Amino acid sequence: MSKGSKRRPEQGSEYLDGWERIWGKKKEKGSSKVEEYRAMITKQFDELEEMMKKQMHLTNPEEVENKLYSVNYKWHFISEEDRDFYQGCKYALEHGLKW
Repeated sequence: MSKGSKRRPEQGSEYLDGWERIWGKKKEKGSSKVEEYRAMITKQFDELEEMMKKQMHLTNPEEVENKLYSVNYKWHFISEEDRDFYQGCKYALEHGLKW
């Protein structure tokens, strides 16, 4: 049997220090741009919720419809709960129902 190469140190931070020295620090998993984008979408949904609570879909439907359209193209980043809320808002707007 051959001796092989030295094993990577399992204790301490010697391996990690070597990695960072060669390759630089590892980046965090989540992208900050994606997180900022999701925060922006959350803010838009909060604004939409306030509009619906104030019954603006009955008094000013154009403004609510514009807000719905501003969120519509971000469908891939919207959670399932927000999608249901969006569809409920759209239904209330189309049928003139109180929120």
